[in-house]
Amino acid sequence: MPGYDVQLDWAARDGVCQPCPMCRAAGPHAIHVSVHSPASPAPGAAFYRCRACDGLFAHPFVWPDYADDYGFPDYLRFYVEAGAGLAAMAEPLHRAWRPDMSTMIDVGSGVPFAADFARRMLGLDARSIDPSRYAKAGGEWLGVPVDSALLGGGSTADGKVFDLVYSSEVVEHVESPQAFLDTLARHLSPRGVLVVTTPNADFVSPSRAPLENLGLVWPGIHHALYTPGGLKAAISRAGLGHVRISVERERLVAFASHTPLSPGHGDPASIPSWLKEGAQTAASPALRMGYLYRLFQSEAGHGRRAHALDWLAQLRDAVREGTGQDITDSGAIADAAAALDARAFHEEWPYFAPLMPHLLGSVAMLETGRDLPAATTHFAHQVRICETFRGGDPLWRAEIAHLWASTLFSYGLARLMQRDHGEAVEAFERLLAGDAPAGSLSAMGRRDAGLIAQARIQLGSALIQAGRKGEARKALESARVDADAVHHPVIDGLLARCGQS
Repeated sequence: MPGYDVQLDWAARDGVCQPCPMCRAAGPHAIHVSVHSPASPAPGAAFYRCRACDGLFAHPFVWPDYADDYGFPDYLRFYVEAGAGLAAMAEPLHRAWRPDMSTMIDVGSGVPFAADFARRMLGLDARSIDPSRYAKAGGEWLGVPVDSALLGGGSTADGKVFDLVYSSEVVEHVESPQAFLDTLARHLSPRGVLVVTTPNADFVSPSRAPLENLGLVWPGIHHALYTPGGLKAAISRAGLGHVRISVERERLVAFASHTPLSPGHGDPASIPSWLKEGAQTAASPALRMGYLYRLFQSEAGHGRRAHALDWLAQLRDAVREGTGQDITDSGAIADAAAALDARAFHEEWPYFAPLMPHLLGSVAMLETGRDLPAATTHFAHQVRICETFRGGDPLWRAEIAHLWASTLFSYGLARLMQRDHGEAVEAFERLLAGDAPAGSLSAMGRRDAGLIAQARIQLGSALIQAGRKGEARKALESARVDADAVHHPVIDGLLARCGQS
């Protein structure tokens, strides 16, 4: 099967005189990056940096038919099983919610998970607006009606005001971002809170991994990206005098109101409670599996082995009932990923299946009940998936790509703990060299600087244990030059074991 082809060109070229769609400043605006991604909704795009507000915008831009679910026939199942960041949707709502609020609208909701959370956990009369087919179908699964008409364009919400106006990852898609923000502000009650999330234009950089950038400069889908300052200015222009912008890596979260903002009263524990309730009441197998997967993922990520295994047992039963597959068999998942393209794979397996071996390995690595041989096997299968999975828009597979480096590190660590020093050295060296197959997801994923620093230290430790102290000394001395001071005591201790005073 052919590999993925994603190219980003940062070379300076002639600018464009097109007015900035965010602040309307006249050009010329310099090109920032040209994107080539044939498997994306459009095969390429040029993004320009506004000379006034520093935002990024694509030009020329042809708007897709958002009712067409991004041209992805199975998008609903992808979204509910794995694609939707449910905690990321709900978290800003509990930060904005106050007990005196009674109404909420989610504009551009996708599947109306946010409105469902607001209804179940915050007690709000919540509604959703979205023109897509998958949103309406997902609303039927959740029991939340979705209005297909646009806000201000004939929807049932036109002319009404709401205590919470929520719009997550929408403003970057629209033709006129300022007009969209103006419309949201007009539907906000006098003491209400507007919550807007959108990609962070400042995050886009040659230093990022290809799929980190592609998630923002997405050809044919993303039109305009704000900087933190640009978003604050735009919301202020919409008539809201109190604006707070939270920069959360690649995402901006804005809170705004006509009156001074106060801390929200929501309980973060309400999010797992909502997921548990959803798993118990889900109206479709895909929805139930999606809730159970996220519960297992959360407990595994927090190192809570017993709870993780409880949710894994329920997830295994739900997947077996829904698909006939064993979601705990990481070898079978890896074999299928290598043999099938993405579409054929997901006819047999859930959309979260390519992420499972990493989680299974992480649970096996936990100190209580640690099973290093099992962890090593799961991690090896995850690395293989990252290197062999093919087909479709690579952005839908970004989470797989981002697992390669962290899984290879965990594999090396598990080998080192089993005193398999040669395998450990090879794993850390592959990670540090970025030795991933060309055209694979693994070649385009994130390589976190902190992880790289830890890999350099663990490589030194593995070399020492393998009796290769000269190589270890060179590796550790090089690591110390680049390392933060917090790592120096560990590195110095390892250097002492090499015979360095």
